[in-house]
Amino acid sequence: SNIRNCVAGGARVPLTTEWQLRGDISLAFDFASWRRPTAYPKVVSDDFWSALLLTLSHTTCASADRLAALRPVSHELRPTAAQLRELVGTFGDKHSRAEAAVMFALRLADPQNTKLVRNRLLDRGEWAAVRARVGNLALLPAFQPEDCPFEFDLGIREERIAAMVMVQIASREKIENIRNEELILPDEIPFKFEQGVPIPWGTVEGIPTEGRLTFTYVCGPEDRSAACRRDVARKFCGWQPDLEKEGVCWWTSLSEVPESLLDFFFACVRAFPDPAEFFSVADDKKQGNVSYAVFAAAVAKFGWEKYVDDLELSKEVFRELDRNAAGQISRGEFGRISQMWKDLRLMTLEFLSFLDRACAGDLDEAWERLDGGRGSMSLQVLQSAAQQLGFFGSVSSIFRLVEQGGAITAEGWQSFKAIWQDRAKIRSEVLAGTPERAKKAED
Repeated sequence: SNIRNCVAGGARVPLTTEWQLRGDISLAFDFASWRRPTAYPKVVSDDFWSALLLTLSHTTCASADRLAALRPVSHELRPTAAQLRELVGTFGDKHSRAEAAVMFALRLADPQNTKLVRNRLLDRGEWAAVRARVGNLALLPAFQPEDCPFEFDLGIREERIAAMVMVQIASREKIENIRNEELILPDEIPFKFEQGVPIPWGTVEGIPTEGRLTFTYVCGPEDRSAACRRDVARKFCGWQPDLEKEGVCWWTSLSEVPESLLDFFFACVRAFPDPAEFFSVADDKKQGNVSYAVFAAAVAKFGWEKYVDDLELSKEVFRELDRNAAGQISRGEFGRISQMWKDLRLMTLEFLSFLDRACAGDLDEAWERLDGGRGSMSLQVLQSAAQQLGFFGSVSSIFRLVEQGGAITAEGWQSFKAIWQDRAKIRSEVLAGTPERAKKAED
């Protein structure tokens, strides 16, 4: 049904087809259409979107009023995931962020990149609220399920089908991609998985009809089946992007990786202009993959004592990068570091874009307003000052990009200015999609 979350007279209506409309009670519901943009929608221009964000950021209207102004024209707009991500970040409260995401989630010109929007919300609960409003199946991350925490109530038909679709994808790629699986049955007894998730769960008849199923999905780039993901997204979610023409902007958010990998990533950022260069240096024999011994030798060569002294930490980082658990890291798997680099660069551009709007294009004034005459900023000072200016989001990773000795100095701020001056080139590089030329899923 297109009608969701129906509440009549304060009571939830589970099946609207079995409910009689009455004139003496209040009625509220969400309407989620199954219509989607065409394969080649007319996308909102970046200039128009920037002007829209500037208007929204300069108004003194409350968030609810800004959203009310957007809604009557929302049907005319086809934003990209990157544009919606930036819009969501202009709202300070989680309810308004979720409302903005709900408004445009089914109007995205590039649904294969929805992960950019999901990772801009500040906590997992915000995206769960969006899914509840729009639909778990409509927003199933079929294109990029990697590292997404899945949770399904198998007693609800829609969620059961969504879980079934994910098992179908895993069956096509590698059933072991479903990890940390857990099914808690209604009697609170956990289901015993003897050899991972059963493949028959990829059918309507085979998947259980009760219990709460949770798991994560981990897949190396060599095991991805773009054709399978495309086909299930079309069949079950209604999306029809042209992946060969538009490509996929593969993404890994800094907020979804463990601290051990995040620290390693920043070690690479400090050592190389492009953190992905670590792999090229480590793979000096051009074999296309790196074993743990080679990885450990490269870490020692760079003098990263943290990993030399703690072998368990070094092995943990290696396992995080070895996505298919083959005992070696391929160049494609190390691409996860490149995806994290894209996330950091885009976060930085979004922060600087906010400062540009807030300070009328003067980043020197932005420094003065953030720094307050101290001459340097700690992370706590930057976070507090940014919030006072109206920036909503974490700045901890942005801080780590240029900090020296635990603080950002005026010299470090010049690095931000250089990034902003090169923003068009950086944005183009970050958001470039990778064409997916795939055979038919049945091949």
